[in-house]
Amino acid sequence: MGGFLYVRNDLDGKASCKKALSVFNKKEMLLNKCIRNNSFSIYVYYKISRKTENVLLFENGDFIVATGTFIYENKTGLPALKEIYDAFDESKKVFSRLSGYYGFLIYKANMLYLFNDELGLYHIFANH
Repeated sequence: MGGFLYVRNDLDGKASCKKALSVFNKKEMLLNKCIRNNSFSIYVYYKISRKTENVLLFENGDFIVATGTFIYENKTGLPALKEIYDAFDESKKVFSRLSGYYGFLIYKANMLYLFNDELGLYHIFANH
């Protein structure tokens, strides 16, 4: 099990994130990366069982983050993340070639997208 935490960079977001971050710490999950921009911070954690890279950052500030297990056109890991990012657009065609039990964050063209597997088996929790 890996995970990520999205935090708004305002007073409400910063105050509420301490408790959520403590949950990751209690489970002894290792922080992989903290991605920050003017609007938000995203804390990305490795899987408990192994340190598999689950973040791909681009020079323009875009990124893709994955948790869970996924296969995209017979690829896994960073090669799959790159292809998912490249193929991702609002047409949703990428989903027909993606299988597994996963959650993704994609930041592309100043938009943040959050999605999980088609059946909703990978749980994503939100606090508004």
